[in-house]
Amino acid sequence: AVLAPVATSRSSSGTSSSSRKAKSRSQMLGRYLPAASHEASADEGEPQLYRRQLLHLRSVLAGILLLFTASALCHWYATSGGTSIGTAGAPREVIELAQISVDGLCKAIPNTCNIAVAWAMHEGIHDHPQWYKGLTSASSWEDFQTHLHKIGKAGCPLPCGKAKLQFGTTVPTTPPPGITPSTPQTTPPPAAPRVTPPPAAPRVTPPAKATPTISKAVTNSVPAAETETCQIINPKSECAEKIKWAMSDGIQAQPAWYPGLTRWSSIEEFQGVLHKGPQKLCPPPCPCHTAVKGEPCHDKVMWAMKDGIYAHPDWYPGVDKFARFEAFQQSLHLQHKTSKMCPAPCQAREWTSPSLFCFSVVRTGSYEPDLMKAQLAKSAGIFACDEFMVLSDSVLNLGPGPGPGGTVQTVPIGSLQVGISKDGTAANTEVFMRAWTAVHEDFRYRAHEWIIKADPDSVVLPDRLRSKLAPHTGPPLYVKNCAKNQGPGWPMMFGSLEALSRAAVEAYFTGAERCKNELGWQSWGEDVFMGTCLDHLGVGNFFDVSISGDNVCTGANCADGWHGNYHPFKNPGAWFACWGQATR
Repeated sequence: AVLAPVATSRSSSGTSSSSRKAKSRSQMLGRYLPAASHEASADEGEPQLYRRQLLHLRSVLAGILLLFTASALCHWYATSGGTSIGTAGAPREVIELAQISVDGLCKAIPNTCNIAVAWAMHEGIHDHPQWYKGLTSASSWEDFQTHLHKIGKAGCPLPCGKAKLQFGTTVPTTPPPGITPSTPQTTPPPAAPRVTPPPAAPRVTPPAKATPTISKAVTNSVPAAETETCQIINPKSECAEKIKWAMSDGIQAQPAWYPGLTRWSSIEEFQGVLHKGPQKLCPPPCPCHTAVKGEPCHDKVMWAMKDGIYAHPDWYPGVDKFARFEAFQQSLHLQHKTSKMCPAPCQAREWTSPSLFCFSVVRTGSYEPDLMKAQLAKSAGIFACDEFMVLSDSVLNLGPGPGPGGTVQTVPIGSLQVGISKDGTAANTEVFMRAWTAVHEDFRYRAHEWIIKADPDSVVLPDRLRSKLAPHTGPPLYVKNCAKNQGPGWPMMFGSLEALSRAAVEAYFTGAERCKNELGWQSWGEDVFMGTCLDHLGVGNFFDVSISGDNVCTGANCADGWHGNYHPFKNPGAWFACWGQATR
């Protein structure tokens, strides 16, 4: 309607002038139109040609306006703090439009790329920083997307605009399909997508066959009831602080606040309780299950820890021989062939440095099982170490805790009958040879910096031990802790508490047969044998009388505020009286 008067108002006298102007306009418009457009109009009258070209120009201008609108949407979406691209909350049309660039170098982000970037930012950069050279946990979404684009993973295009993923967004915790690495140093291992947190899509739960009936409080398992909204927490968030306090102090001081939980419950289980509270301090946790003995996944993890990591280290990128059980399970979970057998493990509990693996040997039919049960109930003694193990002549359930069926069970090592040693104590060397063999087969000790053997009637104070052992962590060393006498063999490592560095324990396992064959140990107590064996193998030592206050050595004053262990206290009343004095 606007163009018609232009074509009809020209007088016959001004035809040639108007014709020249129209031709000039036509040539100018032709610069912006496909050749076919103006060529096809050659036989048309000038007014019609002019009108047709203006219509084409209007289409071109509309397209340009649409592209500028897309750019504005992209900028708004990246800076408004909205839901991350690819997640619930943004219309699909807006997501795709916001990723179209005028220069054509980037395009709509496929969902596989969104998942890959989210996993890399929240989990990959922490677990495998070597895969993301030049990036840190503070790097932007765009930086991670650019990195994945450069290495050709997950179908990631070049980013069009910056977008920051906020904590609380639902993202996965495992490398999704499409980011399988060409080399272990570049990207995550071949992965069956774990669709789980940090803030997460659902994790794969263990198959029914592998999931025992266990009390929720101590299974280190979280069911898959809330997988659509489960999230991982920001380590600096209020939720993370609440969980930390609840696990260390709250569960002891106010157990009623955490129904169904114990000190041994998983991080996710505490997160679930805080999520359901009236203040909803935490987002819902994602499903997880850390394998326990008797499950197929546990067997796979143990093989990987003992043999696989040595025979095929390339099968476990980012995991070394000293890695924790959960790290090996996670590695197996990410592999296509075993992901169905191994579910995503629950988050590993934080350990204190240096970490301690503690164990004791108890005799059935004696005072020792009841004494250990009392300690376990209070999370005291060796049960305050980062990990622990109890051995016996038969299988005993000591009480609720981490382990099959939600209980702490003793590991049988055969008969504990012993004779009399040359110094009038138990000639128990052979018993403890078997005990150390069981520790080796359990293999959890490999993740710890110090291994502590303690008698059941020893009042062990792990926090004090850590402060005394920390300066000596690393080299193959054991601690001599008693100078009761003088002369050959003194000071010695007294058996109520034996502290060996991981390297010293490794040296013992390597040379145990030498000691057994080359030393006359048959009439010795196990502490004399172990100290002599370690010396025989060239392991170093240092003397620290403050490691243990022992009435069998130089005395035990539970109120001295100095020793890391007191011995002997053979019934729960005496044991906890000493423990109470020492921990005031």
